[in-house]
Amino acid sequence: VIYVRIRTADLERAGKMRDQFGRNIDYLRLSITDACDLRCEYCKPRELCRLNRHGVTQTINADVDELLAYAKAASELGIRHIRLTGGEPLLYPQLDRLLSALGKVHGIDIRYYKRHQT
Repeated sequence: VIYVRIRTADLERAGKMRDQFGRNIDYLRLSITDACDLRCEYCKPRELCRLNRHGVTQTINADVDELLAYAKAASELGIRHIRLTGGEPLLYPQLDRLLSALGKVHGIDIRYYKRHQT
């Protein structure tokens, strides 16, 4: 779950977010789920996994309306690219609804990162 606190001063300088080196910050990563049908040693060792009846780790999914609110607020702060991450974003149960809603946020380019397989 992502927690975002936006101050009035941040909104007043919308589009001018910079990091400590003065570079523009124009992207945001949203972790939408921790669901994954792999149990890689790197992120989900077997002893920490509880599997559901489909062999997928039991999961926490972010709320679509909450994610949409973050995207809208980020857009007002100058964010232009949102990268959907998680465990495996394609396993997010409301992905179609989320992508449809995010597609309507003005000025935002949506991308997602899926797990890497060899």
